[in-house]
Amino acid sequence: MAQQVVIRCLCGQLTETVQLRDKIPVAGSVCHCNICRHVTGAMTFSGVSLLSPPAELFKDRLVKYATSEKIIRYFCGACGSHVCYNVVQDDRWSVCSGAIDEVLGEYHGKLEQYTGQEFVADTQDGGLAWCLPGIPIYMEEDGAAPIANLKSELEKLHLASSHNGGKGTVEAECHCGEVKFSVKAAEDG
Repeated sequence: MAQQVVIRCLCGQLTETVQLRDKIPVAGSVCHCNICRHVTGAMTFSGVSLLSPPAELFKDRLVKYATSEKIIRYFCGACGSHVCYNVVQDDRWSVCSGAIDEVLGEYHGKLEQYTGQEFVADTQDGGLAWCLPGIPIYMEEDGAAPIANLKSELEKLHLASSHNGGKGTVEAECHCGEVKFSVKAAEDG
């Protein structure tokens, strides 16, 4: 039987009990795609599938943002927490792993068991894939053949960590492009 969990935004104004589609630990992937990275501000993202959509009253209190034609993400309007998302094509709902505040009922162990890392090529330097040994890496999309050697794959794609030409500056922006800035490495001396 699938497990019930309480999801909550950071400020606590939005709280809902939902049922996960699968038993805990839930098998899932860590996503490194640019959209997930820009929307969350984190180097990776993971979500857990729900058995059914959250209640309408809960969804109506969230702010909607379509990050692509495929995915609509939902945020708390007060604190900005990314709470859940909907895969439009098959109306599949997931909760952001970080928004799970409490597991109800008997529960032992970890919430998720990562079975893959997807869209690693979007990271330009491997992102956190280097820090997650033993989890198969998929350069593009879930379901593709995993790669055996991340370093050689990135070198083939000319995406080694020196991708900015040694300028010491990294460009950053939010998903919609409204906020942009540069981060420059401190000079020695």
